[in-house]
Amino acid sequence: MGYIVVSSWTTFGSSGTNYHMNFSSSFLSFGGAYRFNITCARGFTYFSVFQGSTLFWSITAHTGGNYLAMSLIWTDYEEVYYTTTANGAPCFEFTFYNQYFVSNGVTYSANGWMPDEWWDDGDTPPAGLWFPIANGSTVLVPNFQPACAMKTETDGYFYVPHTANLTVSFIKVEKLFNNTNLIGDQSGGTCPYLSFSNWPDGTVNILDYSVVSSAWGSTQGSSKWNYMADIVADGVINILDLSQIEANWGCTGTYITNLSGVTLTFNTGQQLSPDASGYIAIPQNATNFTVKQNGNPIGALLTFWKNI
Repeated sequence: MGYIVVSSWTTFGSSGTNYHMNFSSSFLSFGGAYRFNITCARGFTYFSVFQGSTLFWSITAHTGGNYLAMSLIWTDYEEVYYTTTANGAPCFEFTFYNQYFVSNGVTYSANGWMPDEWWDDGDTPPAGLWFPIANGSTVLVPNFQPACAMKTETDGYFYVPHTANLTVSFIKVEKLFNNTNLIGDQSGGTCPYLSFSNWPDGTVNILDYSVVSSAWGSTQGSSKWNYMADIVADGVINILDLSQIEANWGCTGTYITNLSGVTLTFNTGQQLSPDASGYIAIPQNATNFTVKQNGNPIGALLTFWKNI
């Protein structure tokens, strides 16, 4: 598992719109820094990726365009497709048309490619999956991956997850809440990460009860353990967690997505703010912390990330 370079472009002709895509055969190294460049001249588009001063990957595409329009605004919608068709993965150039798609000179029925995710939310990119790269910018390939999620109470208190098999290095603040009606909302929403399945949906109901009941009696590191079930953050799933759901049964609320003014105050003395990508490095020897916004404790949904 890793990251590869994907380039795509669109051409227009008498037969309609053609979508082209190319996948590099080389994986980007975790923790490596890469510079991306795209230029256009005389009907050709040139894609190149450098690692330091060394050319890592490049491709030339005949697009017919003479200039490059770069945009960091998502418009209309984003589609992610998958296929189970043998040899159905895109080749250097592929096209969608009518009820078929063409890949590597072979025509397949369009049901060979199926939409996995669709977004139609104006200018908001799908979280956790895509990010824009400005021409000539340097991108650091992350060397960590999501390990677990936690959502506790409105006092903002969390402990740092740790077991014999899990050591986390980073925290990402996903969203906030100061409405006590949202305490106990642990599941039912669409999770943007494949590593775990429980994600709040804004309603406290049977889905949240199931999260706690499935982990009932477990402690951190045991086989049934689920960090999203530990609503009262004490490392054990018991009546204290279940009582939060019972108290708010049927309640609804809206989460805060404005993360300005967010800080994490650790028991080791540091008060840290998220970086430009939303991550906070966990200080050495820190075991617990409090989430605050503008100096006031606040509830939060957090994800914890481990090194690869």
